[in-house]
Amino acid sequence: MSERRTSSRPPIRARATERPATAAPSGSTRSGIVFRRLRPEVEPELDDSLDGEDLDLDGLEIESFGDDDDEDDGAAPDEQDAPAPRTPRPPRAAGPRGTVERLQKILARAGIASRRNAEAYLRAGRVTVNGQLAALGQSADPDNDHIAVDGRRIRLPRVLTYIILYKPEGVVTTASDEYNRRNVLDLIQGVDARLFPVGRLDLDAEGLLILTNDGDLAAGLTHPAGEVPKTYRVKARGLVPEIAVDQLRRGLTLEDGPARAFSARRLPSRDPRADNTWLELTVTEGRNHLVKRMLDAIGYPVLRLRRIAFANLTLEGMRVGEWRNLRRDEVRPLIAIARNAARRTAQARAQRRAAPAPEKKSAPPKNNA
Repeated sequence: MSERRTSSRPPIRARATERPATAAPSGSTRSGIVFRRLRPEVEPELDDSLDGEDLDLDGLEIESFGDDDDEDDGAAPDEQDAPAPRTPRPPRAAGPRGTVERLQKILARAGIASRRNAEAYLRAGRVTVNGQLAALGQSADPDNDHIAVDGRRIRLPRVLTYIILYKPEGVVTTASDEYNRRNVLDLIQGVDARLFPVGRLDLDAEGLLILTNDGDLAAGLTHPAGEVPKTYRVKARGLVPEIAVDQLRRGLTLEDGPARAFSARRLPSRDPRADNTWLELTVTEGRNHLVKRMLDAIGYPVLRLRRIAFANLTLEGMRVGEWRNLRRDEVRPLIAIARNAARRTAQARAQRRAAPAPEKKSAPPKNNA
């Protein structure tokens, strides 16, 4: 039986669509799909260059991960549509100490900050381990050490939650907002987990957004080196010629470096008198306002932006403002995509470290004459 969950504040109504299952698993919950964390034997180290916007949650600054830009078909119920059972995180190996990790990684996994911003927390003296001020580069055991930010102990989530939201325009992709604007967590009701957005969509953009408490998944999906595909429908001002679309595919140079669309195509117009163009673009980077800046660079500004796909997920069967729990058959490939992205990120980092440093040009000899 479908259940709709609605935000307590009008005018935007948030509806959660849940498809009925033949048999609810034991321990299932309404708080979103929960899934056992699947870990490789050796986790690759991710680059420390994740950017995010700091947010305020329960007295702590929690941030969204990554920087992104920014028709309804029903589906028959199926056994695969059933939410995954509530599964606790498996215990770590017994012994006097568990897994020791860098504090930056622990804060990111807990959803407190990206790794780059976690360094700022450490430099500012906001992090303590067992009552002692933590230092940059310090490691700790998240299961046995008392790790605190601003005096509040942090813990890694023992239950992982994954939600997909069709974000409306006019909603900020943060957990709180200093201007008291409606944020994406206002649209999610009845979920106990402390969620954060994976990536961001601009205030004037709409579309697919993942919310989770899985910091490893968020880091893997949003780092630019991970090359996770994101597809957008874009309404551009003016009649965009095919030569301009081809330029998006070939690549162009922006102020922060080269950029190109993995794929780009014009969509058929329903109105032959229209003076605007609808495009569909897929990009594999999460740079800030990337799609908008690419269209600006070729002279056709964006009028409307909608993300229709992210990794293996799409908006199929969803309406604006709706959210639902991810299913088992969606979470497994999503985790695999995040792992592969993490490996690519680690490889790119290793290549940068192995690259020879550029030779410094020697200063010309002084003329003492």
